[in-house]
Amino acid sequence: MRVTAPAGTNGTIVIPRAANKTVVVNGAEVHTNGNATLPEGVTWVGAEGDGYRVNVTSGTSAFTISAS
Repeated sequence: MRVTAPAGTNGTIVIPRAANKTVVVNGAEVHTNGNATLPEGVTWVGAEGDGYRVNVTSGTSAFTISAS
C-alpha cells in the first residue's frame, strides 16, 4: 500500500495485526513477530481492535505486510 500525505500534513495508518506478520515500510523491515523498529517519519500511536495505528508525516510511504 502506498500512501501520500501532502506537504505540511500528516496521517494515521492502520496496519492489520496478526501473529507471524512482517511489516515493511519504504523497504525497511519495521515489525516482525511482535518486535517493532519504526523509521523516521513514522510514529507509534497504539494498538486498537485488530490493527496497529501509526502516524506518518508528509511525503509518500510504502507499506507491505506479509506472513513471516
